[in-house]
Amino acid sequence: MSKYLLTALILFWGPVNGVIGQENASAPTPSPAGEAPIIHPVSPAGGAGTTAAENQEAVRKQSQESLLYGIAAGGRGSQSNTIYRAGEQSREAAPQPGNPGLLTGAAAASGDKNTTAPGNVNYTVDGRPAGRSQTSGDTTHVYGAGGRPVGRIQEQGDTTTIYGADGRTTGRVQKSGENSVIYGADGRPTGRVSESGNTTNLYGANGKTIGRNEVSGNTTNVYDQKGHAAGRVVKSGNTTTFYGPDGRVTGREVKRGNTTYFYDANGRQTGSSRE
Repeated sequence: MSKYLLTALILFWGPVNGVIGQENASAPTPSPAGEAPIIHPVSPAGGAGTTAAENQEAVRKQSQESLLYGIAAGGRGSQSNTIYRAGEQSREAAPQPGNPGLLTGAAAASGDKNTTAPGNVNYTVDGRPAGRSQTSGDTTHVYGAGGRPVGRIQEQGDTTTIYGADGRTTGRVQKSGENSVIYGADGRPTGRVSESGNTTNLYGANGKTIGRNEVSGNTTNVYDQKGHAAGRVVKSGNTTTFYGPDGRVTGREVKRGNTTYFYDANGRQTGSSRE
């Protein structure tokens, strides 16, 4: 596994301003130390009887899932973009059926295996720092927008462990050959990513397929748990474009020099990440 810089942002921070958790007073309460992230590949969007708090908690869990699967599928250089995508997902009002953010995020991360990123600072759209990471040896320390430590990522061989600000384990990814197993805070397996040639398969805690992505040239095609097309990710030069299942653009990432700029479906900049 590689240095997944800024990984703790999703696991410990809240989505807005602090970027993801404890620095944002309005953020959802973090899961108890013994609670493992639960994979909900087909959880429905919140209905009329669903409270805002319930929707927020469901979205938080989906964004955690997207982060962990992105870590398992990705490589060096994918980490900061994975964080940003999961952070954007954590700001949604309700959970999305099929968790498309998990599928497309893993697809994009799997295409970044051969790049490196020794350190990153994320910014809001108006240029304000939204968090940073600092790597020393096999440990990456993560800091919030105000400079306070919010967690760390520790790598030991093929194991990547994520810790909160209190030092407790919040998640772990264990790589063995072409397989990466995802574990929750209590050490129970919560999912798995398996690679075979140009195909990456994603599995839930019950071992059932929740999706897959297939690389063909500069395009990574994304499929849901039933094998239906769920979108695609296209890399062209320094630009990565995301498409939904209907073929419409859902977002872009453009790298200029050592900075990556993020845009929404309408072409509006939503933030940036500088190495």
